[in-house]
Amino acid sequence: MAPVLTTRGCAHRKLGNLREAVCDADEALRSFPSCAEAFVVRGQAQLDLGDAVNAMADLAKAIELSHAQGARFAASTAYAAKADACVTLQCYDQAVNDCDEVVQDRQGDLPLSSLSILWQWRSGA
Repeated sequence: MAPVLTTRGCAHRKLGNLREAVCDADEALRSFPSCAEAFVVRGQAQLDLGDAVNAMADLAKAIELSHAQGARFAASTAYAAKADACVTLQCYDQAVNDCDEVVQDRQGDLPLSSLSILWQWRSGA
C-alpha cells in the first residue's frame, strides 16, 4: 500500500494539494516506515508549505534510507530537495554540498533521464 500512497501523494503535490500530499506520505510511512520515497514526497510538500525545517529532517532521512537501500534516484531527488530547503534557511554551504552529491551520483551510473526528471521537479514542471 505504501507505493500507491506515495504515488498519490506525489500527484497531490503536483496538483497543489499539499496537505493531502503530507497525509498520504504519513499514511505510507505508518505502513512502511523505511519508505525513502514517502519521506521525499512529504519533505517536498513540507518545503512547498514553507516548513523548511521539517522538510530538511524528512529529506535527510530519505537520503539515509536511500543509501542503505541502494535507491540512487530517491537519494538524488532527496538531495536536490534538501538543497532547496537549505537555500530557504540560508544554509548555502550545505545547499552546495547537497548539490555536489547529485553531481557525484551523475558521474556514477545515475541515468541522464533521472537528471531531467530532477530538473523538471526543481523547475516546477
